[in-house]
Amino acid sequence: MSKTRALNLARVASQPIAQYDPGTMSISAAIELNTSLGTTTAITDDTQRDSYYTFLCVKIHSGSKLVVSDLFGCADPYAKVGLVHYYAKDKPIKKPFLKTKVIKKNINPKWREKANTEYNDEKFIKFEVWDDDFMIDDFMGEAYIDIQDMLKKNEDSIPIADNTIHKDQVLAMALAQAPEIALTLQSRYRKKDKVSGTIIVAVAFTRIKKNT
Repeated sequence: MSKTRALNLARVASQPIAQYDPGTMSISAAIELNTSLGTTTAITDDTQRDSYYTFLCVKIHSGSKLVVSDLFGCADPYAKVGLVHYYAKDKPIKKPFLKTKVIKKNINPKWREKANTEYNDEKFIKFEVWDDDFMIDDFMGEAYIDIQDMLKKNEDSIPIADNTIHKDQVLAMALAQAPEIALTLQSRYRKKDKVSGTIIVAVAFTRIKKNT
C-alpha cells in the first residue's frame, strides 16, 4: 500500500458528528485556556517544535452497532488505543496507552474512558475493538486517526501548559472542548474479518516547554 493511499484511507475512516473541522479544540477554547492554565502559540518550524514536549489525550466514548461475535447473538467488547508508525499492518497494538473495561453482552457499549500519553512523532492513533472471550479474544474492528495531519491543521490552537503540573488540567479542558469523531471500524489489512459499526472518540493536545 502506498503512503498516499494509506493517509487517504485514514482520513476517510473518520466520519463527522455535526460539523467537524478536524482538530483539537476551538479558537474560543484556546483563548479560555490562554487566560487560565496555559497559552496558545503557533509553532511554525521544526527547531521551535523540538523545544517542546507534545502530549495527547484520547477519550473513547462509545461503540455503536458492533459486530455480533458470539453464539448468543451479542458480544463482550473492549477497546485498545495506541500510537503507531504504520497504517494497516497486520499486528495488534503491543503497548496500548488506553485499554477500556469490558462491557458484557452489549454491541452498543458505553466506555467513557480516557488516557494521556506523550507523542513522539508517531503517524497514527490506532483503535482496536475486541470481544472478550474465555480462550482467545475475537477481533471486532479497527480504525485510525492521522495525528500529523491533525497537528498540522491545528498548529495555532494547541494550548501550551505552563508546566507539567498543569498538563493534565490543560488536556482535560481541551478534551472537553474537542469535537467527537465517529470512526468506522474496518477489517485488518488483507484479512476478511467480520466487522461492523462505529466508535465515538475525541482527541486533544497540549505542549510543554522542555526543561520547565
